[in-house]
Amino acid sequence: MRMNKGIGSDKIVDLTPLLDVVLILLFALLLNMSVEQESVQAQADQLMEEIDRQESELEDLLEKVQVKDLQISELNDNVHILNEQNQQMSQAVTTWFASKEVRASETLTNDQVTKILDADEINQSLYQMDFIANQFFFIEVDFDERLYQEVRINGQPTGVQLNFDIRNDQTKLDKAYTDIFDELEKVMSQKDGGYRFVLFTLTDNGHVYSFAYDLVWSVIKDIETKYTEDTIYKLQYLNYE
Repeated sequence: MRMNKGIGSDKIVDLTPLLDVVLILLFALLLNMSVEQESVQAQADQLMEEIDRQESELEDLLEKVQVKDLQISELNDNVHILNEQNQQMSQAVTTWFASKEVRASETLTNDQVTKILDADEINQSLYQMDFIANQFFFIEVDFDERLYQEVRINGQPTGVQLNFDIRNDQTKLDKAYTDIFDELEKVMSQKDGGYRFVLFTLTDNGHVYSFAYDLVWSVIKDIETKYTEDTIYKLQYLNYE
């Protein structure tokens, strides 16, 4: 392409190289747009895959929650039945005593008490209580005051002693916490046949240091938090004599 700069001028400008440059720039722009579009599409595909994965995980979690809710519902139903039967048994005993004049020196034998109640109801109650007990893994934690407040699990010593001297030593308290946590996890893993529910019972016989009791209780609560997929219950038992 050529262009006269003015009338009567003998100079001609050749625009062909400039057009080539424009075409090259246009091609580079189109190529860059194509690359960016592919990158955006790849990111979109990756995002959709992540959304699908999270939806799958959410569905699995919802299924686990539904199973746990069903198990808890079944347990509550069984407990409700037992409470009703125990109430009926208590009312029967109370009614019998109210209708009889029993001197303080007289006591009832096991056979006499059994005759008061219906044998079938007793057998059924015992069967249901045994069924519920079999669903639980009982872990009892207490302290041996004879050995510097040594922590025991199901009657077995752990070697962790929470004597009064360490109450202000954070390093020793942290180590005791870790050791107790590990011991409880070890006991949980050794249950033959596994378990559906765990019941921790922490006992205070009236001679336990407050800091020691609170430390062990915090361990039990943290285990409950860690094992969210298990159904864990905890109970504080005060046995002051």
